Amino acid sequence: MADFASEATQDAINRWRDRLGEDGGLHQDTQAIADWAQNMKLDQVVTPYGATGPAKEMLDELEEWLSPKGIDLIRVINPYDSRAWPHATHGFFRFKEHIPSLLDAMAL
Repeated sequence: MADFASEATQDAINRWRDRLGEDGGLHQDTQAIADWAQNMKLDQVVTPYGATGPAKEMLDELEEWLSPKGIDLIRVINPYDSRAWPHATHGFFRFKEHIPSLLDAMAL
């Protein structure tokens, strides 16, 4: 699976190199991402929503680097995630009772 993700990422970089820059914006730390965004003259960086843990911490740090550069960090959350998230407070067994209504709301 890691090979697939790596190859898919490299494919996207190759296809969009003229718009993303030579490295495609692929960096290992938040300061480098912020510098890349500034060099690309971006107004905003859009990412998936990181609710908690390392993903949220990294996005918070990225926002700290982007903000002084005048670049907004937009965190997008899927509608079904925002609907389910309030019920995910005490593990699966309390959450599972909400699954039927969540699926109904998504017309699944």
